[in-house]
Order: sequence, then C-alpha cells, then structure tokens
Amino acid sequence: MKSIWPDLTAKIEPVHQRALGTIGRAAAAVNADWFLTGAMARDWVFTLIHGIDTLRATRDADIGIALSGWNEFERVRTHILAEGEFDPDRTQHRLNHRHVRGFHIDLVPFGRLGGANAEIAWPPNQDVVMNVIGFEEAYKAAITVLADVNLPVKLASPSGLMLMKVFAWEDRKHLQPAGKDAQDIRLLLTRYETVAGRSLHDVAGLMDVVDYEADLAAARLLGRDVADLLSAASSEVLLPILDRELAADSTNLLIEQLSRGGQLRGSPRDEDFQKMRSLLTSFRAGLGEQWKARDG
Repeated sequence: MKSIWPDLTAKIEPVHQRALGTIGRAAAAVNADWFLTGAMARDWVFTLIHGIDTLRATRDADIGIALSGWNEFERVRTHILAEGEFDPDRTQHRLNHRHVRGFHIDLVPFGRLGGANAEIAWPPNQDVVMNVIGFEEAYKAAITVLADVNLPVKLASPSGLMLMKVFAWEDRKHLQPAGKDAQDIRLLLTRYETVAGRSLHDVAGLMDVVDYEADLAAARLLGRDVADLLSAASSEVLLPILDRELAADSTNLLIEQLSRGGQLRGSPRDEDFQKMRSLLTSFRAGLGEQWKARDG
C-alpha cells in the first residue's frame, strides 16, 4: 500500500520548491540520497505540518547528501549551478540564490565521505573540518512530505533533529549560533507531545513513570525515540555530553542556555532553570532506558 505523505505543496514558497527540485535532480545525477535538515526542516515539521510557530522562520536550506567522494560533491554542485538560479559563495558548501537576497543552500555531505569519525575535511587543504555525526541516523529516520507536484522530499524527523541539534550545540556552545541550537533543543523538549505522532497515553507505562506529568512524559518519549535511531558510535558521544551537562558539579551550560531561551548572556530565573533541568533529565532517562533495552 502506498504511503500517504503530508501534502505541503500549498504552504511552501515557490522559490523553495524550485530549489529543492534542482537539488533533487542534481542528487539523482550521482544516485545520491539526500534530505532537508536544519532550521527549514524544523519549520516544516513544527509550523507547516503541526501549526506551531517557531518564532524565527528561516529561508535557508540545509541539505544533507550522502556521498562517497569529493568528485560526487563537485558534480552535484556543478549541476545545481548549471541550472542558473544559484551562484557560488566563498564558502565551498554554500550556494546563494541569484535573485532572492538572503536565500542560500548549504550542502552538507555525509556517509562514506565522512569516514569513521563522521568528520568532513574540506579540500583542497583539509583545513576546514565539519562534524556530521548523527546525519546518517537522522537520514534513516527522515519523514517524507510532498513539497510540490511530483516532488517528494525527505526531511529530518523531530527525533533526528534533536540528535543533530545536541551535537551541533556541543560544537558551537560558546559561539553565537549555540544560542540558536539551544533554542531548537528547547522547542523540541517542550513541544514534542504535539509532533511525536502518537499520544503519550498510548505508550505503555510512560505516564506512570513520570507521575502523569505530560511535559516530562513527552521529553522522556523524545529520549526513547532518539535512542531508537542512535548508532553505537554516536551513543559514545551523545551520552557523555548529556551526563556532563546534568552533573551537579558542572557549569550546566546547556541548561542555562535552555533556560534563557537560547540567549548566551543573562541569568535565568531559578524556576526556568529547574524546569529545563527536569526536562533534560527526563530526556536523558528515556534515552538511557531505551538504549539499554536495545542493547540487551
């Protein structure tokens, strides 16, 4: 039986539809899998599908594309440029729209090109390194939507977004973008009940273990869902990050940024801090229990 995809054709800007069509053709030319990730995927999931305002809509498209070598990357990039709507940027993986100011696409290669460490070292000097840990798992868990007539697009699921966002936060936690990563993590922790795709009450034992507190149940379910897509290699990175940030003797930087809504400065209110600590703790508990069950 054919899957019924969410139909977003009437909700997506035509310029985005054309851009994604171009990307799809370029990826098909090298037989590469790809998916929409980052802020645009977040906005599609929360706003276009579920009607939740993320309060900071984006026009940029981050594209994860599974490639085996740099020759494939160059072929994809060349194909996109040849269609005439994008110009190259000084940054190798970025292409700027020729007619719509401020709209660009970032091509993020992952898969075999990333190697065992899930790190991309950009040619020619390999002096610029990009961490793509979590991308493979997120792609496997991606959902499909109809972005235009005859244009199905895979985009990161909420659990896939959460996995990638924690890793992104770890890489950028002392930089301004870290505040944006924390904002997205907060959004996922606080609104997962709406986007989870199933009722909290339908998950056996979930409400009991959190004393029927729906917000904690949703965060715990998010942890379980992330565990379901997590690889062993990624778990060895993710779990220590969470344990460090929840430790009593740590600076709790992630919790502080979550409490401030992603802002890097200012002191959070104690009630906000404790609320975010509780949600992150519940997320970690769900992640741990599901990972343990998977691991046998």
